[in-house]
Amino acid sequence: MRSSHWTIVAAAGVLLALSGCTPGAEGGPTSTASPRPTASSSPTAVTTPAPACADLADPGVITALVGGSGTPQKFEHLQPGGIYGDAAWSIWTANGAVCGWGERGADQSIEQPMPGTVLLQVVPGLESAWNALAQESSPSAGSPYDGGVSLGGHCDRGLCLTDVLVDGAWLHVQAEGESALGESAFHGFVQGVVTRYRALPAPTVRQPHPRSCDDPALQSAVKSVFGDGDLVGPDGSPQFVLKDALARAGYLTACRFDSSSGAKGWETFVTVLDDAPPSLVAAYRSGTDHPDSRPVDVSALGSDASGLYEPTVDSERTIVDVADGGRWLQVETYNTDDTAKTVNLAQKLLASSWVK
Repeated sequence: MRSSHWTIVAAAGVLLALSGCTPGAEGGPTSTASPRPTASSSPTAVTTPAPACADLADPGVITALVGGSGTPQKFEHLQPGGIYGDAAWSIWTANGAVCGWGERGADQSIEQPMPGTVLLQVVPGLESAWNALAQESSPSAGSPYDGGVSLGGHCDRGLCLTDVLVDGAWLHVQAEGESALGESAFHGFVQGVVTRYRALPAPTVRQPHPRSCDDPALQSAVKSVFGDGDLVGPDGSPQFVLKDALARAGYLTACRFDSSSGAKGWETFVTVLDDAPPSLVAAYRSGTDHPDSRPVDVSALGSDASGLYEPTVDSERTIVDVADGGRWLQVETYNTDDTAKTVNLAQKLLASSWVK
């Protein structure tokens, strides 16, 4: 199974380029508050980028809420193999924003809170996914917000989090105080974010590219390379979380396969993101930090590919990624030192109808 020696961490100095930050029924209708500004129109389609983090919250408000420094996080630490496990990558490629304030250790996942920190993620175009997941997972009713509908969330022992549907965008906010964090103060902060977001031009909703992990082309490619295996779907019931919404909407394709031989057999993860800018791919590849990693021959995959083999005391993995016409494919395999198999699977997938 997946080795515990790797911690999925997210980062990107490309936040500046991607989000402006420093380096219906079951969910209920959105509020009928005054309409928000719209992006300018012209004969050529104009992409309105995700909001800048500085436009959504002020450091002074952060420190008043949770303590700490209120320093905007740059998310500069980055580890290959993180695309499957962290929603941040697909948030960026879906024209969303990932923002954080307060000090955070370099080895901490962007998804994990720490005292004195606030994490904010917002992605446009997820209302249908919100409604579908709300119906399937039945989250509790959230607090009322002017301009948004909240479901789920809680405050417990200094940690508060919530999800809000704002003009079709999924907003996730979580905060952890250095001391007790009052629920009313947290909801007041979220209301401020909702109000600021609605006052900004609506970000462009990207065209989704849904793919199924049950697709015969994908299943056939995996079987031809690794032999018989099992598709491992999401654990348990559908979760009312942003990552699942991104997958449901078609902004994230993440499929996992396990060997039929059990815990000691191979395990491979296939991830596809669309509309990935070169800056994001470059930032991802620049973050190699495994002391014993070595390059993998990816010449068969074209000029815009990279590969690493990383051994540990109890496992090993091969990570191959390819940028191809805006699509970003990553294949990550555990428990085998046969790196050629991972490259071969990537090659087969690039040639298949499934990736296109």
